[in-house]
Amino acid sequence: LEPAPGVAVISIGDPDSDPPASLVKYQRFLWLEFLDCERAMIDEGLPEEALCQPGQVANVVDFVQSLANSNQDWQLVVHCHAGVSRSAAVALIAHAITDAQFPRHQDAHFANTHVVALGAAQLGRPIEIPVKATDGEPHPYLRMGLQI
Repeated sequence: LEPAPGVAVISIGDPDSDPPASLVKYQRFLWLEFLDCERAMIDEGLPEEALCQPGQVANVVDFVQSLANSNQDWQLVVHCHAGVSRSAAVALIAHAITDAQFPRHQDAHFANTHVVALGAAQLGRPIEIPVKATDGEPHPYLRMGLQI
C-alpha cells in the first residue's frame, strides 16, 4: 500500500516496537501499541499494560471522528502485525462510528473481544462481532506485500 491523498492509516504494533517506516508518509495516521491479548491472559500473568487501554480506544474514536467530520473523503486502512484480531477490532469500532463501507466485515469474526468491548463502552452502544462463515473464509487474506 502506497501513501496517497485521502488515505489514512491506523497502525497497531506491539509495545516497544517501531512503527512502520512508511507510516509518517501518510497525511493522517495513528500509531498504537498493545499486545493482542484478552482480559483472561492478564489473569494468567501478563501485565495489565499489555492490554489495549481505554485511552487508546478514545484516541481511535477521536481519530475516526475527525476523519468523518472533515471536508475530505477518506479511505481508512487499519492494520496490525498479524492483521487478524487487533486490526479487526479497531475496524469494527471505526465502522460503528461511521457506518462506512467495510468490504471485509465478515472477516472481522476474529476481532479481539477486549478491544471491541472497550469500543462499545466508549461509544455507549454494542458493537457486534460477525459470526464466522461456516462455508470457509469469504475473502482471501491480503498478501504480505500489501502491508505497509
